[in-house]
Amino acid sequence: MGVIKAMRQEIQLEMEMLQEKWISKELLNRLTEIAATRVYWEKELIYRQEEKANWCYYLKKGQVKIFVSSENGTEKTLAIYKEQMLFGEAAFFAGHPRTTNAIATKESEVLVISKENILQCFGEKPMLAWSIMSSLSQTVRLLSMQINEMSFLSAKKRLLQFLISEYEKGQGVISHTQEEIGALMGVSRVTISRELRELKKAGILEIHYGKLKIKKIEELKQMFLKEKER
Repeated sequence: MGVIKAMRQEIQLEMEMLQEKWISKELLNRLTEIAATRVYWEKELIYRQEEKANWCYYLKKGQVKIFVSSENGTEKTLAIYKEQMLFGEAAFFAGHPRTTNAIATKESEVLVISKENILQCFGEKPMLAWSIMSSLSQTVRLLSMQINEMSFLSAKKRLLQFLISEYEKGQGVISHTQEEIGALMGVSRVTISRELRELKKAGILEIHYGKLKIKKIEELKQMFLKEKER
């Protein structure tokens, strides 16, 4: 599982670097000029499953949750995006109906990008097309890694791995609620709460409202290694 973890972190970093590469400040300024900017309120749906993907989106400010829902109302969170990230691009570029939902989890300022906007930018900067295709391929690989993790890791291992991964991305203070973490892990909030209380009792982290502060990362890593050996 160490290989899966390393690959997942590498792919996530590659995705962030690719987005930074093609969504340059110059391009973002250009898209801001030609595309629409919209503010979505907390809990406002941005797009839903099965609808036509006429736009992709760039999150300028706020927070957006990407999730899927079943016919019986069960939901599974796939990602939680913070600022300066592209989302909704897969179905948009493929020309397929949406396979996920997107909802603002706090007031969010979003750039709504149409096909015409993208084609205009392609004409001005042709290499943008190749960068976008690379970004999309990394998205598919990351989702494959998530499926592997959910298939083989226990709830505790997934949580420990998530905390370590967030810390190594520079997130010593993790701004996710326990409900959000549970949704990302595919684990109930009750289970996440129980495991976090154990980590707090061991002095490894502090629990605050909507935030977690990791105090002893090396002990957290050692705990993960011990769990892997079981």
